[in-house]
Amino acid sequence: MSNSPQPRHFPLRLIAGGLGVFALFAVAVVVVRVGDPGPAREDAARAQERRTELAELRKKDSERLNTYAVIDRAGDSFQIPIDRAMELIVKKYAGTSPHAVLLVPSPEASPSPSPAATP
Repeated sequence: MSNSPQPRHFPLRLIAGGLGVFALFAVAVVVVRVGDPGPAREDAARAQERRTELAELRKKDSERLNTYAVIDRAGDSFQIPIDRAMELIVKKYAGTSPHAVLLVPSPEASPSPSPAATP
């Protein structure tokens, strides 16, 4: 009697199971690919409409960012180009620390109490 190990054969069920899983995956891919009809004609028209609206919106935004306008004359509210606004802010806060710029109102902006209001 020999005690040498016998070669094991690869189980046929394992091979068949692997091929079965692969086949199911292939069928699922085919079903998903064939089931997708693609974009409808209404979608193409809606996409064109959205592109047109986006172009108009960007044009309006560009005008707002780059032109002068009066917003509220009574409230002294005006629109200036963004580049000019940034220049004015840099000049206003030149030489101050960054912490002083963060949402701290300047003394000129806060209303001073009227003498009649103080007791």
